[in-house]
Amino acid sequence: RLVNSMKKLKLIAFLPPFLLCAAAVVLNFTNPDLFKVVMKNAYQWILDSFGWMVSLLSFGMVVLCCVIYVSPFGRTVLGGPNAKRLLTKWQMFAVVLTTNIAAGILFWCVYEPLSYLNQPPVNTHAAPNSPEAALFAISTVYLHWTFTPYAIASIVGLMFAFAYYNMKKPFSLGAPLSPLLGRYGEGKPGQVIDAVCLYALVAAMAAALGGA
Repeated sequence: RLVNSMKKLKLIAFLPPFLLCAAAVVLNFTNPDLFKVVMKNAYQWILDSFGWMVSLLSFGMVVLCCVIYVSPFGRTVLGGPNAKRLLTKWQMFAVVLTTNIAAGILFWCVYEPLSYLNQPPVNTHAAPNSPEAALFAISTVYLHWTFTPYAIASIVGLMFAFAYYNMKKPFSLGAPLSPLLGRYGEGKPGQVIDAVCLYALVAAMAAALGGA
């Protein structure tokens, strides 16, 4: 059984994120100071280079959720018109609420505004514990912990669920892009997308749980 499972393993999707995560773990244990410098510089580079894109895409996700809700696509039944519910609406709401919040609502949504209040980012030009710092802190918590993260999770979840249940595509993160990539979505390009998403998922979960 193990041999059969190994044969089904997609090395392009598995090896790069595995090796990157393993390298990060090894560096953290062998040289914590260097690890902090590398992570801090990487975070700052991503923030400086793509911060505007994240804000724009996040807003786009919120708008897209509203558009889908009022459009005919919003009445699409996942699994097909004859699909039956496994959970009631309230049960599904409870599942989505508790799983999506996870470590965030327990730690980061409290820590983040307090952190920004006491140590506001340099580019805000706000003094610690000032009204300006408080305004930035509360604005950030509304952005990060209200409608926006749920919109992002909803769009990604809907894309994946529609591709898997309705389009009968593989259980893969690259599957939702098959209408754009065609047969390449299930080949090596799709595995590259899976690798990037897998690494981002593992790194994000490690950061959230590690900080909590």
